[in-house]
Amino acid sequence: MKEKEDFEICYYWIESPPNTQIEVRIDKISGNYAVDGCKYFGVEIKSQKDQKASGYRFCAYEDEDVTLLSHSNRVPVMIYSREGQTEVTIQYRYVTDGKPGPKPTKATKRPGVTLPKGFRCADKPTCEILGADYCNTLDEDLRLSMCPKMCGYC
Repeated sequence: MKEKEDFEICYYWIESPPNTQIEVRIDKISGNYAVDGCKYFGVEIKSQKDQKASGYRFCAYEDEDVTLLSHSNRVPVMIYSREGQTEVTIQYRYVTDGKPGPKPTKATKRPGVTLPKGFRCADKPTCEILGADYCNTLDEDLRLSMCPKMCGYC
């Protein structure tokens, strides 16, 4: 494989209210060249105290579901690639006192909903981060496909 010298880079700044921290979770990483050091593509998350230093780098599907807690209310995120297409999906929320907000409450089954035969009633890992309010904000098809248990479908 011939390496390109230049990177395609996207920078993001996640900020939260003063006196809070930010919890960042990697939901998905896809690319073709996951190697030590992530020199071809990846996401760098600067959640550590010294944000001038290199942050934590992730580039393998094994890094999915990794969660980091920031030392401040600002987290720079850099997604980069110099070979192929890269897709990175993250979730984030702010927390106080290093403790995440309350976990979603267990819902009861919704009346009047018929689930397809063989339906696998399992929430995606992001449901915990989305929180119980998620069930009231999106249409029924999305709730059913993402968080059927939390939203009370089964």
